Amino acid sequence: MKRILILITTVLLILTLVACAAKQSEPPAGSQQTGSNEDVSSGEKNDKGDSQNENTKKSGSAKPIDIEKANTGIINENKIPEGYRKDLVPIVPGSEIYGEPEPVIGDKEPSQFHLTCLSEEKMENIVEFYKAVLENAEGKREITPDPNGCFLEGILDNVFYTILIKKEFGKESGGSFDKKYKTSIFIDLQICTDEEIKQLKQDSN
Repeated sequence: MKRILILITTVLLILTLVACAAKQSEPPAGSQQTGSNEDVSSGEKNDKGDSQNENTKKSGSAKPIDIEKANTGIINENKIPEGYRKDLVPIVPGSEIYGEPEPVIGDKEPSQFHLTCLSEEKMENIVEFYKAVLENAEGKREITPDPNGCFLEGILDNVFYTILIKKEFGKESGGSFDKKYKTSIFIDLQICTDEEIKQLKQDSN
């Protein structure tokens, strides 16, 4: 039953990602070029081309996220759910935790955790960060439905994780968060029994 719920959650996350990406890829109203742009002189075009090349070089030389700094500089750190395994699935340094932690019901320790993080780091850098820190995971799966998002899944120790990493474009462009955030990260952890881990590994093969 838990495996079915996890699969349903995975499918819903992917569908949400595809829908958001399609919405955000639409050009905002009034952004179409007018005929006057065709009269730009060749000199101006060359200047723009040089500027774009410089920007491309700068973006391509972006430094990777320092793994040693994981779980540091977190904004709203008190919103991280108690019991969340930061040692296994760390948080990108400097991230802001969004929303409130889900309340614990009853005396039983929680076995499921959900975390929404916002980061000013580029999506590509965050994907590489998680692929590096989770390189020893088993049953790893990576899905990239479009250039604006990536879905990671795997098993580490006794934890089954799913991570949705999505580019953000700001509320002005139909996004959900402030434009200063370049990426949103949705993390779901499932603390499993040995039997559940065994079954998950079999299903992933």
